[in-house]
Amino acid sequence: GVRIPEDLAVIGFNNAPFSRYAKVPLTTVGLPLQANLDRIIAHLLDNAPLEEVTCSPPEIFWRKSTPPEIAAIWQEQQDR
Repeated sequence: GVRIPEDLAVIGFNNAPFSRYAKVPLTTVGLPLQANLDRIIAHLLDNAPLEEVTCSPPEIFWRKSTPPEIAAIWQEQQDR
């Protein structure tokens, strides 16, 4: 059989609550939707152009479905 993360790294999307409770806790990408919505609403209420909204970037929640080496490589690239 395929072993996770030894043979295959798995990454999910949207940081669903169940992802951390899976047999192998799932690494996932989460979007800060509430923070971004708050910024957009504030801009709309101020009649500011939406082109000026700066949204928060996605965040990776590292769990056991990816090997630590991948997280380390990603972090090195972010630090550049």
